[in-house]
Amino acid sequence: MSTSTRMRFALLAAVVLGGVTGCADFDREETEFCQRNPGRCGADPGPSPDAGTEDAGSPVVLMRYDRHYTSTGIVSRPAADLATAPLELFALDGGTLVRLQGTQEEPGRVRFEVPPGTYYAKSGELYVVTSSRQIDFSTPRFGRPDTRFTDSLSLPARLLVTGASPWNTGYGTTFMSDYLRLVDPNRGEVANLAVFGIASGQTSLMDAEGNYFSSTNLPVSIPEPDKGDQAWLLQRTYLDAGVTSDGGPSLYETSTHGGLVESLASDGGMFEVKATLQPVPQKNVIFEWRRGEFAALSAESGGFSASLFNLFATPHDITLNRFGSLVTFALQDGARSTLVRKLTYGNPFPNTWELVGWTYSSYSTPITSADGMLSTSRQDIFVVQEHLLELTSAPIQPRLSLPRRFLIDGVAASESRTLGVISPMVTWEPPVLGSPSAYNLRIERYPLPGKIGPMEWVADFRLGPSERGVRIPQGVLTSARSYQFKLTVYAEPQTPVESPGYIGSALDHAYSTTSSGILTVP
Repeated sequence: MSTSTRMRFALLAAVVLGGVTGCADFDREETEFCQRNPGRCGADPGPSPDAGTEDAGSPVVLMRYDRHYTSTGIVSRPAADLATAPLELFALDGGTLVRLQGTQEEPGRVRFEVPPGTYYAKSGELYVVTSSRQIDFSTPRFGRPDTRFTDSLSLPARLLVTGASPWNTGYGTTFMSDYLRLVDPNRGEVANLAVFGIASGQTSLMDAEGNYFSSTNLPVSIPEPDKGDQAWLLQRTYLDAGVTSDGGPSLYETSTHGGLVESLASDGGMFEVKATLQPVPQKNVIFEWRRGEFAALSAESGGFSASLFNLFATPHDITLNRFGSLVTFALQDGARSTLVRKLTYGNPFPNTWELVGWTYSSYSTPITSADGMLSTSRQDIFVVQEHLLELTSAPIQPRLSLPRRFLIDGVAASESRTLGVISPMVTWEPPVLGSPSAYNLRIERYPLPGKIGPMEWVADFRLGPSERGVRIPQGVLTSARSYQFKLTVYAEPQTPVESPGYIGSALDHAYSTTSSGILTVP
């Protein structure tokens, strides 16, 4: 079967299984899908019928679907939260957004008859600032769309597990001990199981008690084997990773034993897991990570730093939360020396799953608000992710430097201060190293002084590679509150800014992020 034919069958399945109301234009859906995903189609699909050019007089079309990646393919449905995150289009008049009227062609698709120009397309807290005539806000999701969930992020668990490697309850002076991880790609579940009362060296976890908690930031999902749910159970353990640059020990996390779950059941109040673990095939990953070259790109490299190497397997051609983690290796040793390591890891997953490596380098320094009421840090972050063989076949080096001349109303963004206006202009210059494919400006709000809590995500503005600035519209920032702006540049040419929900999901990509000081709104 040709690639084109396979794609048509996959798209037909997505339309039929998705149950989208209204009439589906199959040829249009295929053309649009292939335009957004040229690597998955056999031939150049040509321009999208709605893409148009600025002077073509074509309408602006906004789309948003939940695209569920399952063991049998991709199932598309109108986004579940369209009622709370509708598709909207705005024109900017001074610093004010003017909402434009559109026509819903079908759930998840809205058409706007507007002249050529630059607009702010919006869904939820995500804006795309562009002159393009088609923006697809669709979001990739792991697991079937009819997965049912409990009301809790964690549940008690009963374990009937044999064949484990001798259980380790602590490593040296650390409190890290073995635990179990469950991976079920069909329902999109990654869960960790803490096991209670297991003696060191024990290999049987029969009738053991534990706690089952989802690591996907969603409530615990309910397994349904009759719908194709099948899970792997892995014993996660810590192994020696050698001496750090400052002479201390280091450990990394991997799996030595695992297997398919024989039975997995839940009544909504208790999980019961039955499995027989076996040694999993072991391989080595060898890499040379030139961390000093990343540090040289950051003005914050003299402060606190962290490094993280992650190796994962994925059944799909996109990244979804580094689903099948095989190696996790974290260091806080200065992140400036070249790191050469040979790490042994176990891989229980099918050999059809792609192996991908991910490196993260961060450098931060403390900052304080202009009035001295808030203290936090600002960070520079560098991420490189590639297919494992590509990442490790040569020394790991930066692919992108930071955006330059990050300014807010002409003042260096790194300066903590009170803004002069409630609708500031943010500008930047492209990085010296690398070829940008998109920019993202994230705005986060600090808790009120005296309150304890996480930063609150306020908005993301995504722009194309040739853009050099964005006006923050009125209504985004609140008077007398403090914020931090984070500017990210991506190198991911296969994912255009017109597909903002997929940015950062390609198996091969890089990004660099720099952040502002503490900015208080008058």
